[in-house]
This record gives sequence, structure tokens and C-alpha cells, in this order.
Amino acid sequence: MKKTVLLLLLPLLLLLSACGRAEAYTVEQDGRTYLIDPRERTIISGELACKYKLSNKSGEGYHLTIRYPDGSCWYYNEEGFIVNSGYTDDYDPSKYLPAETLKAALDASPAATLQRSTGHPAFLLLALLGILHAVFPQFFWYLNHGWRYKNAEPSDAALGVTRIVGVLAALLASGCFFLGST
Repeated sequence: MKKTVLLLLLPLLLLLSACGRAEAYTVEQDGRTYLIDPRERTIISGELACKYKLSNKSGEGYHLTIRYPDGSCWYYNEEGFIVNSGYTDDYDPSKYLPAETLKAALDASPAATLQRSTGHPAFLLLALLGILHAVFPQFFWYLNHGWRYKNAEPSDAALGVTRIVGVLAALLASGCFFLGST
């Protein structure tokens, strides 16, 4: 039993240890050097330091917002074959580097693909619940059904189904998280 628990918890440990954040790194793009810090979500070139937000919209697209020091923003939406972008009204193009240049530096970064490919953190919670169902099926059977009856015991089939559903939920949630299907 202890070996089974350890074998089932090992993938969870590996899954959670892979979720660390990357350190800052530099990217060379069009003769300029950009310092990109995924932890702080900043991109720095010379004296210009901008914040960026990169998030999934679906498995085939993403949303990028770059905020300049004066608070003006540039947004970029990509979903399948549909792409749109634009600036807020307070943006002054003579003050800063064009956002398209900053986006190109982000796209050239090694973390850009990883940042776009991760899904919603709720999938990690679902994966954890699935693993717990697989490891402790009797406990979850009791939570769902056993509390209603005195001296009730689950059948082997009920425990087996609970385990199978737990494993399937963990696999599905892990796949959704890593494939970015939010």
C-alpha cells in the first residue's frame, strides 16, 4: 500500500516541481539587448522598463498587454487566425520603443512558448483531487455516500470506479494544464 501511495504521489511531486518560475534572461533582437524578467513580468531595454501581461485566451491564442512607464498600454490579441492590436488613447509613439518591437523580443525569448502553453491553475487542483481519489478511494466514497448509512462499507467495484475516475481526472487535468486548454 505504501509503495502504491508513493508511486501515485511521485507524478504530483514532479508536476508541482515543474511549475517554478524562470529567472531573468537577456534577448538580442535587432541590435538591442532586452532584459526579460518573467517573475516580475518586465521587459527592459536601456532606460525603458515596461510591464507585460501574457495570458491564454484559448488553446490556439493568447493576449499580451504591454504597459509603458506613463501608464499607456498596447494590447495584442491572437485567437486562431484572428489577430488585433492597438494602443490606448494616451500613448505617445515618440516617447518609447514601439510595442511591436518589444513583442518581437518577447517572442524570441525561450519562456514565451512556455508562458503561453500553461493552463489555468484550477487544473492543478483538479489533478490533485484526482490523485487523492485514486490513493484514498474509501475516504472519498464515504464523503459521497457512506455518511448516509450506518455501518456502510463500499464494494470493491465502487472503490475501483473511484480509483479509475481519480486517475482519469488527474490525467485530463494535467493534460489541460500543460496544453493550455483554458
